[in-house]
Amino acid sequence: MNWRNKFLICILLVSLITVKGFSQNTPPFSLYNFNPVSFNPSFAGTSNFLIANFQGRSQWLGIPGHPTIQNFNISSPIPIINGGICLSGNNFNEGAFQQSSITFGGAFHFKRKKSITSIGINGGLIQFVLSGDKLRSPEGNYNVGAINHNDAMLPINTISDFSPDLNLGISFLSEHFYLSSCALHLVPVNFQDNVFEQLNLKQEKEYIFNLGSTIGISKSFLLQPNILVKKDVSSFQSELVINSQISNYAFLGFGYRGFNSNSSDAIICQAGFKAKSGICLMYSYDLPISGIS
Repeated sequence: MNWRNKFLICILLVSLITVKGFSQNTPPFSLYNFNPVSFNPSFAGTSNFLIANFQGRSQWLGIPGHPTIQNFNISSPIPIINGGICLSGNNFNEGAFQQSSITFGGAFHFKRKKSITSIGINGGLIQFVLSGDKLRSPEGNYNVGAINHNDAMLPINTISDFSPDLNLGISFLSEHFYLSSCALHLVPVNFQDNVFEQLNLKQEKEYIFNLGSTIGISKSFLLQPNILVKKDVSSFQSELVINSQISNYAFLGFGYRGFNSNSSDAIICQAGFKAKSGICLMYSYDLPISGIS
């Protein structure tokens, strides 16, 4: 790759992560390093075979209405277009709020002898649902069969809305190193209920930068450090994971989610194995270190 192409890639990466915006953060998955296509469409088809992923996450289990997240995605290379395609779906529940989305897209690959530069895009729909009967107010009356919030701002019925979604990503991959950046939710989302005009949910742009490497310690032992940074106008969050791969069948890793004393969230522990059939099973446990723990 000549210096002009390298310079262009750097400019695109920087432009994606420095544009101003703010958003509700994309739900975190600690195993992002094993499933980058779940947030960046430019990884679609960068492997030489079809990949199907499913991952789920439950957070703060001791709290009623705790967050739960599910994601599935399927990606495959399409050699005839020098690229790949991907289908992805997400479901996020937190208390009375639910957000679901489905997107479809693809990526174009610019291949060199030892590297790939990929540009990807996907789009689809996001659904927002607020279950008014699950809300509770301090002055409300919730005797058996009764739902009365005693608050004109809170609905008692289920309200929902749809919005388009658009995501853009770019990545550079070589044998031992990769970096990527993506901009999510490029179509501004503003869900405002017609009856309860005070109820206004927004999800705006978010930017994710990802950097990883593979370091060969021996023929059967690899180290794979990986860092992910999420940015919006009001917050900055990072995750660092160091994963080890043993004989291409066993995985063990540790990481940290946070940026400073105010954003420290969890210590990440990962383990998994890969069968000869190609099926990989991974598990991650987050040991909370934030104030909410």
